[in-house]
Amino acid sequence: MATRAGTLEGGEAKAALILAGIAISESVWVYWSAHLYPARFLRYAGFGKAADAGFWAWGTACLVTIAFVYFSLHLPSVKANLFRFSWLKLLAVLLAVAAGFCEEIVFRKLFMDFLQHKGLGVVTQIIGS
Repeated sequence: MATRAGTLEGGEAKAALILAGIAISESVWVYWSAHLYPARFLRYAGFGKAADAGFWAWGTACLVTIAFVYFSLHLPSVKANLFRFSWLKLLAVLLAVAAGFCEEIVFRKLFMDFLQHKGLGVVTQIIGS
């Protein structure tokens, strides 16, 4: 079955709808948080005054991403489709960015603060999150 470049068919279309729903819900929350409280949003995401911790966290995340991409390029299916345009790929990247911010703020900030206020130590907070 021949398809045009950039079109979604069958399973891809269903996956795109699911990803779009998730991406919209997460993106609305990220936009709302960043728009209403920009300084707090950036601080919670690791870009605050305690920049040393944020620098190391974001630097480690970048290194893990580079390693993941490097090892993924050795998979034949990734190599074959690496430069093939797909709306699904674009949607997945947008979802990954929104999910990263949501996860970082909800689990690493709000949940860990909640555990800290309950008197639990750092190790328990990390395991809990």
